[in-house]
Amino acid sequence: RSGEFAVLLTDYEMPDENGVELIESVESSCDAVPVLMTGQSQLDVSLEAINRGHVYAFISKPCKGPELVATVRHAAERFHLGRALHNKIAELEHANEALSRRNEELLRAQAEVRRLHDLAVTDEKTGVHSYRYFAERLDEEMARSERYGLPLALLFLDLDGFKAANDRFGHLAGDRVLRAVADVLRSKVRVMDVVARFGGDEFAVLLPNTQSTGAAILGERLRLSIASVPLADASPGEVTASMGIASIPYHAARTATDMIEVADAALYDAKAAGRNRCSMAAPVPAATVPATVRSRRS
Repeated sequence: RSGEFAVLLTDYEMPDENGVELIESVESSCDAVPVLMTGQSQLDVSLEAINRGHVYAFISKPCKGPELVATVRHAAERFHLGRALHNKIAELEHANEALSRRNEELLRAQAEVRRLHDLAVTDEKTGVHSYRYFAERLDEEMARSERYGLPLALLFLDLDGFKAANDRFGHLAGDRVLRAVADVLRSKVRVMDVVARFGGDEFAVLLPNTQSTGAAILGERLRLSIASVPLADASPGEVTASMGIASIPYHAARTATDMIEVADAALYDAKAAGRNRCSMAAPVPAATVPATVRSRRS
């Protein structure tokens, strides 16, 4: 009634077809375990039954009742074991599909987290790192410098003539100038360095494991590069950069605020000395350097 059969028991010799042919004819629609009864003792019959019919067992005629019962019982057990294995495989495949879907959802979620993280740490106008990311990395590098005694340098950069160019060409052109400066900065630093937009037309370059001399050389290279290339709509030299440099252990900065104040004071000195130049802050404790006022750079 269920349409399922555990065992197919058939004789080999039958009027219209032999047992192997019968087993073959129902094999695609019935997964019953085949048992063949035969009085044939020839080897070719046995091989035919194995190769074509995948016969599970042979029962020789005339058969004995206990042998028949035992063989059929074993065949039925094989059927149920096979059915249980089939069901378990189906369960595993279903679980694997569910796991695959879950992994796909997880990958999509991870991609979205990375996208949101990139948005959070990237300045959308220039493509360099944001101030938030810079502040986090500065804290990390300050702690690493103090723990392992490693040098650390910070370069503050403020654009000269940017306001005039912005007024002359428009704000969209001013944004292109900022992106061009960001491209110059990224092209000249190492992978380990951090280039960030500090705000307005100000940039910061964090240089891990860099002495004051190396920071000064890089600062001069950046200054010359910015002054020598056209920055979007501005001609070469129309927009330049003033830079202030702070360095550990050259400056006795103990906190991120100290480090920023030292670099900021050096930047003010560069502005006051005529702009388009690099300035290294004097080697004094950062705590003695007063905080600068941002508006004085305009």
